[in-house]
Amino acid sequence: MNINSDFKIRFAGGIGDCLRSISRHPLLASFIEHSRYKIFWTYGITGDLGWTKLLRDDVFGRNESFIYIPPEVFNFVSLPELFSGSFGDVVLSHSNASNKFCDGFALKLYETELDLLNDIKFDESKFNVGIQISGNDKLKHWPINNYVRLINHIHDQNPKSHVYIMDSPTRTFPSEGFDNSRVTNLIGVSSISFNIELIKRLDLWISPDSYSKYVANWMKVPQVIFCCKLPYIEPNHMVKSCFAEVGILSGSVNKFVGLDFDYDGKVISSFEDISLIPFELVSLAVDELSKDQIFK
Repeated sequence: MNINSDFKIRFAGGIGDCLRSISRHPLLASFIEHSRYKIFWTYGITGDLGWTKLLRDDVFGRNESFIYIPPEVFNFVSLPELFSGSFGDVVLSHSNASNKFCDGFALKLYETELDLLNDIKFDESKFNVGIQISGNDKLKHWPINNYVRLINHIHDQNPKSHVYIMDSPTRTFPSEGFDNSRVTNLIGVSSISFNIELIKRLDLWISPDSYSKYVANWMKVPQVIFCCKLPYIEPNHMVKSCFAEVGILSGSVNKFVGLDFDYDGKVISSFEDISLIPFELVSLAVDELSKDQIFK
């Protein structure tokens, strides 16, 4: 391999974990955005070919700084390893983890995706809302009928609003129960890279705790995040590593529903499963952010 590189990166966990690794460390964010060098990377979980392919082909594989190599090759590349694990533990001594957060990084869209994006008439609606209907974990599924109610609520409160539905291609969403002329279902036709680009152009983002919360936070897009007490992580640790340390705090821009905590990161209350989050709690958070955006 003759490609010049300063270091190599081993990612682990899901897409959100990988994006968090970038967002927590301005040094890496800066390298990705401005470096003339290539970064060798691999995926740290063996036997999970689905996630590896998705990360390789649909997320980091679209950034010219990243060159994916299999784990068995990665281990023999004689370069310092910047990260180890999904939380981005710093290995390089000269790295500087300051409080300045990343603004995102460039992803290329394919021609068909650019055509799809250009066909979306954002200007025809004064309030564009995106909804990711589920997360990878089963505890991150809010009932579909609640989403239908929420779409109607958004339309009732904002007559010139339009809603975009996004999720994994394996999910389905009903085509009735709401005004179809004001809803665009992108499930199965959009990639994660496309969704990242779309989020930049929205007035409000609504989703379970997922990779997209980092994207919306980077782009300063107001968002409502559904949270729950996950079985593999303590709530206080979740608040610290997934929210507070990357600058995502509940307030005038981000509204958390389900998992409540104060500004010191202490959990006040939590739901075991986001399906238990009341519709009224979500609609109230949406209304609060909607007013701020429509009248600003």
